[in-house]
Amino acid sequence: MHSANQIAYENLKYAFPEKSENEIREITSKCWENLGIIGAEFDRVTKLKKEEIDDVIEIENKNYHILAKQISNSLIYVSAHIGNWELASRMLINLDPNTALIYRRAKNPLVENLIQKCRNRYTAKIIPKGEVAGFKDILKQLKSGGSLGLLVDQHLTSGVEIEFFGRKVKAPQAPAEFAIKYKLPIIMSRVVRMENGKYKSIFEPPIFIRENDDITSITKEIYAIYEKWIRQTPEQWFWMHRRWR
Repeated sequence: MHSANQIAYENLKYAFPEKSENEIREITSKCWENLGIIGAEFDRVTKLKKEEIDDVIEIENKNYHILAKQISNSLIYVSAHIGNWELASRMLINLDPNTALIYRRAKNPLVENLIQKCRNRYTAKIIPKGEVAGFKDILKQLKSGGSLGLLVDQHLTSGVEIEFFGRKVKAPQAPAEFAIKYKLPIIMSRVVRMENGKYKSIFEPPIFIRENDDITSITKEIYAIYEKWIRQTPEQWFWMHRRWR
């Protein structure tokens, strides 16, 4: 097997020990299919006009977003590499234009240039994480009343240790840190592909910071929701990443 395919296969075996060999291989195959669709749709998604979004995505539980906005103009939006995450970013900017998308720079300069070029079609606010200048931009964004959009379902060596599918992982703690420091609600949503080929965006109830919350408790809450999402549509998550180490 190709190394990335082997990673996906092994991750699925660990996450779903109850599934048969044929089921695991079928999900692995469908993961690659989902990734191919995302790549094929990438250019079109970033060119979508604001008025076209509603024709592409059906939104479920939008009232949760409205509720969070009533509490705070600034929100911490959290999603994952599931379904079509680029379309999720596009939808988010449509709902809340004053949102900065936090992303990890691509190692390949050509890929990085493509990402910036395409995302700049629908937002001027994309901030690379893990850089001093980026961190300053994030603080500026929050202090000015803006929101942040993050994908934090991948491994981070310096992250907080929690359990994910019953195994220990290092999870990015940025959403919890920002939410606790600035007393901001966390709103989680994902855009999944339905059987008819159309998309549905599903919002979760907001996570409001409570008195005894800390970075670990909030991160655990985020990852519990991730696990629920993945169990519902395992073929649409990015299993090719070495999540458990």
